[in-house]
Amino acid sequence: MPKDEAAALMDLLGGHGFAVRSQSSMVRGVLRRLLFAIIGTQMQRDDEQLPRQTGGVHGRFGHLGPA
Repeated sequence: MPKDEAAALMDLLGGHGFAVRSQSSMVRGVLRRLLFAIIGTQMQRDDEQLPRQTGGVHGRFGHLGPA
């Protein structure tokens, strides 16, 4: 999704949409995907730092995959 829409979604969900612009290019690209924008917002709402690389998001939510 376009970065402005991803930022607006994160703001709407209670996160900080500026993260779409302020993180590394790799993390910005991930946050523009709907599911990861929602995950990133939840991390912000839980007062957690967004990861600096994509492996951090997968590591935190890897337990949600198949057992």
